[in-house]
Amino acid sequence: MLQSAIPLVGRDAELARLTALLDAAQAGQGGGAVLLGEAGIGKTSLVEAVASEAVARGFVVAWGRSPDVVAAPYWPWRQVLGGLGIAEPFGTVPSGGRAELFGEVLGRLERVDRPAVTILDDVHRADEGSLELLSFVASQLQGTRVVLLLTSRDDGIDLSGLAAETLAALPARVLRIELEGLDRDDTATLVRGLDPHASDELVAAVQRRTGGNPFFASEVARLHAAREKQGVASGSDVPTAVQHVLSRRLARIDQHSVRLLEVAAVVGRPDVALLCAVTGLQEQQVLELLEEPLQARILVGAGRELRFAHDLVRETLYAGLSEAGRARLHATVAEAAPVEDAISLAEHWARVHGPEARARAAEHALQAAAQAQDLMAHEQAARYYAWALGDGVGDPVGVRLGLGRAQVLAGDVDAGRVTLAEAASEAIAAGRGAEAVQAVLAMGTGLGGFEVDIGDARQRHLLSAALVLLPEGDHAMRAAGLARLSLLQAPTASIEERAALANEAIAIARRLHEPGVEAAALAALNDALSGPDHVQERLEGANRIVAIADAADDTALALLGLRLRLLARLEVGDLAGVDSDIHEYDRRAQKLRLPLYTWPVPLWTGMRAQMKGDGERAMCCADEVEKLGREAGSTNAALMAFTMRLHQAKAEEDPVGLASLLEEVSRFGIWDPSQWDCCLASIYAYMGVLDQARFHLDRVVASGLDSVPKDAEWLELLWQVAEASLVLADKQVARAIHERLTPYSDLYAVDGIGGAVFGRVSEILGRIDAFLADERLPEHPTLLDVSESGELRREGRVWQVGFRGRHVTVPHSKGMTDLAALVSRPGREVHVLDLVEAAGGPRRREAGGDTGPVLDREARHAYERRLAELDDDIAEAEQNADLGRMSSLTGEREFLLAELAGATGLGGRDRVSGDRAERARKAVTMRISTALKAIAEAHPELARHLSRSVSTGRFCCYRPERPVTWRT
Repeated sequence: MLQSAIPLVGRDAELARLTALLDAAQAGQGGGAVLLGEAGIGKTSLVEAVASEAVARGFVVAWGRSPDVVAAPYWPWRQVLGGLGIAEPFGTVPSGGRAELFGEVLGRLERVDRPAVTILDDVHRADEGSLELLSFVASQLQGTRVVLLLTSRDDGIDLSGLAAETLAALPARVLRIELEGLDRDDTATLVRGLDPHASDELVAAVQRRTGGNPFFASEVARLHAAREKQGVASGSDVPTAVQHVLSRRLARIDQHSVRLLEVAAVVGRPDVALLCAVTGLQEQQVLELLEEPLQARILVGAGRELRFAHDLVRETLYAGLSEAGRARLHATVAEAAPVEDAISLAEHWARVHGPEARARAAEHALQAAAQAQDLMAHEQAARYYAWALGDGVGDPVGVRLGLGRAQVLAGDVDAGRVTLAEAASEAIAAGRGAEAVQAVLAMGTGLGGFEVDIGDARQRHLLSAALVLLPEGDHAMRAAGLARLSLLQAPTASIEERAALANEAIAIARRLHEPGVEAAALAALNDALSGPDHVQERLEGANRIVAIADAADDTALALLGLRLRLLARLEVGDLAGVDSDIHEYDRRAQKLRLPLYTWPVPLWTGMRAQMKGDGERAMCCADEVEKLGREAGSTNAALMAFTMRLHQAKAEEDPVGLASLLEEVSRFGIWDPSQWDCCLASIYAYMGVLDQARFHLDRVVASGLDSVPKDAEWLELLWQVAEASLVLADKQVARAIHERLTPYSDLYAVDGIGGAVFGRVSEILGRIDAFLADERLPEHPTLLDVSESGELRREGRVWQVGFRGRHVTVPHSKGMTDLAALVSRPGREVHVLDLVEAAGGPRRREAGGDTGPVLDREARHAYERRLAELDDDIAEAEQNADLGRMSSLTGEREFLLAELAGATGLGGRDRVSGDRAERARKAVTMRISTALKAIAEAHPELARHLSRSVSTGRFCCYRPERPVTWRT
């Protein structure tokens, strides 16, 4: 039996079935169960859990274990009877023979004064007599108060002969529970129970290596945690306890089979065809040798579809080989392996000694890199390309190009772009313009340019130099390069110049009948014409890109087209189309399963949640966007997550949240700081920091509203300028914004690729109209804000409460009176005694004095002297290791410190008893808190506003983020 303190995880259903046996036994209907499974699968842990429950219910529990050495007959039953306090009847043979003996055992079990659980562990090792007695007792359980629990291995090597026949012939009343490995979630629970900081990657590795075997999983997790604590990687080391279990199992198998398994461990799997090629055996001979390991559950599967039960089996076999033996077998396997399996050949030759083997390994590594890339195993491809590059195999430009492309797709974007820049520079120096263009395209994830760093001037320079090297006339790489140059010139070129480059690329691609290049050029044109004047043209272009991608079965290109179409649909307000495109994008992105392509899904899901008012879900989506963005190395993802949080903080009017977000602005390195003046004017206006809002609005006006590029951000930037003009009551700016936005009243203002939606432009125009119609406001800018109004007015037993157009009633309370008094005097500190008086309490000037300090001066000094004495006494007790005295003295010291703390206020001043202002402070704080809770039930938005604006203490104050006109 394995004793390893394995937590019982993932066995709830089995435990429920076994616990039901206890219920039945208590009612006089005994029964039993046999638990079958490999070593470490959790049989004993499950039985222990049942035994603990039985003891708690008043059962008596007894164990009997079959040892793996020769023992006295009936040994497990002798242990059970001894555990029950019953004298065993096995000393003499009764006159009635074995039948009478078995009857006597059953009778003694039945006469136990309490319900009993009898456990026979490792029945597969039981002697013949014990098995015969087991069959008899199992057939007689009905009508008793006995539960019989059995555990046994289930493989054909350990469980055979009479033991297998006995368990197979148990009556139907005895449950048969076959335990399998834990699933991924249960393995995660087990591993994190032992190592709370275990990563998802570690959990997946443990699941893969152990097949969910709880004992193996716990040992691997413990080894990893111990090695991590030592700062050493655990790698694929096999824990000693696991190696011991598996080695014992292997020792019971014919050694010819074990030798074949060792070859399979070097191969990596029991590949029958390759085993035949390596050993020279016929297929039938190989299958016969593998039959015994199959019965022993070392292998699973059938015929040619065999595999190791779990990776730990293969690792144990491999670890048992000498270093020279491994190298020899790897060379033999490499010579016999199919030439097209470059990945396996590279790995095998890498484990063979000598320069010739190293050279062969590097050659195969280059081929393996291309195979891995075709399989979208980008991390593995990058490793093989780096291997080949380091050993000087292949064309350096081509190998470096492949390495950089793999790094970018694997999420190591920064390193990949450095590698690709080196490849482009080498190609330009060699006059190889087409490969230089390919390198720059790969820096933006390929031909379509799913994520291009338009702020990277290095790419613009490299691409311009590469295009000069291309031959005259139509050329696919020229069209692709012109399309990418259109994107890269976004920070420096005009919309017309960028559109001209994209249109030239489209014309070349169409003449050459290169639909993929045409799609990339259409995407570039879409970006150049990203302003509100070209929505329909962009929508048509996006549809064409999707059609081209579908015809070519190019998932990545289709995702680019869907992203562009979704954005255009969002701008025209086709929300049903947007939702459809989100679903379609998600479906296709799952084929690639790369964070580079999947992070927009939670972005758009969160954006739609924000539009529906579900801010909590939106923020969960923002976290997911940021997580996937980190995995993809995407700056755009981080920026969009920031945008979502910023939009939500503005919606909630959260000045603290906005302030913390402002601290993050610098990390994005936005290439056009003037755009941030528009954003910051709005953000500071929402925060109520009006001088800063005014400062940034003035900078926008000084630059000229028409200097804001009319691109994808134009609508949202002017929207934010409008927000600032409303808060600052700047009619002149508001009127100018209204004039520019009016032609686009039916469009939606969208941030980025859909990080946030400000709303339909007609909404902000309506707010501007209402603002301009207010004749009470001056024509010139002031720091007044008349956009907010509220009502807190008492009518008998209720209060009429209104804020932002919504009106409700709230029951009367003194806290409501306090709030009304505060909002009627914004920015002014009001003493709590004045609030008490306003709510009908005694007048402030009638307040009497206090009754003196809680502790008089003499008592306080006595406490302080005793504390000094205690410090000396505690030090002496500690020196003498007098723990009892230390505990007593420490308790007295803590009591005196608490007394002094309760008797002193801020700065060590005496706290007075009977302090009327202090009592009033507590009362008013509680009253206001109760009133806010009542308001929250009827008008959460107002409650949120007041919670942020009202401060309490001896002086209370209402300081709104933005001025509000109250009717009280």
